[in-house]
Amino acid sequence: MKLFRLLTIAALAAGSCLPAAADGDGKDRVARPEPTQKLRIRAGGSGPQSHHLNLGINKAVIIELPEDARDVLVSNPAVVDAVVRTPRQVYIVGMAAGPANAFFFTASGKQLLNLEIRVERDMPELKSIIERNVKGSDVTVETINDNVVINGSVKTPSDAEAARQIAMRYVTDPGKAVRADSVVNRVGIRGGDQVMVR
Repeated sequence: MKLFRLLTIAALAAGSCLPAAADGDGKDRVARPEPTQKLRIRAGGSGPQSHHLNLGINKAVIIELPEDARDVLVSNPAVVDAVVRTPRQVYIVGMAAGPANAFFFTASGKQLLNLEIRVERDMPELKSIIERNVKGSDVTVETINDNVVINGSVKTPSDAEAARQIAMRYVTDPGKAVRADSVVNRVGIRGGDQVMVR
């Protein structure tokens, strides 16, 4: 588990927790993606609120809290990172595919939020890449535990293989061996039989 202490207002004013690309002393800091969505938590109820969040790898979301938080606890820091901007604003960043939780607490120990998070690869982006590179394809893609299932139809068997190759490379991290077993290709050939290549 990973515990993030919120910084004091003075430290925040100094900008010490901003996820900028570089510090004032010129040393590089870890670059994080800019948030692409926002989740505003509204005040109400006697207990902690609970929300589900689907997040893409290398994507971020801004969590806006109704009260000042002091602690943010992340269950799986290999999957999710938390970047504290202010006591009421926290970035959640998807680092790798998988599930995680994030818990937000006030200074008195009151739990504000339980966030159930699933980080997945961006399937609309993969679909777009396949359709751009395999002309005339009509496919759907879905992810299961960082593996991809492709359904739909293409014109030729070579198009089906091209879609599989693109998907294999999409789910392979840079510098790693191609994950050949990570794609189940269930596309059909128009006017022909369905092919299943794994």
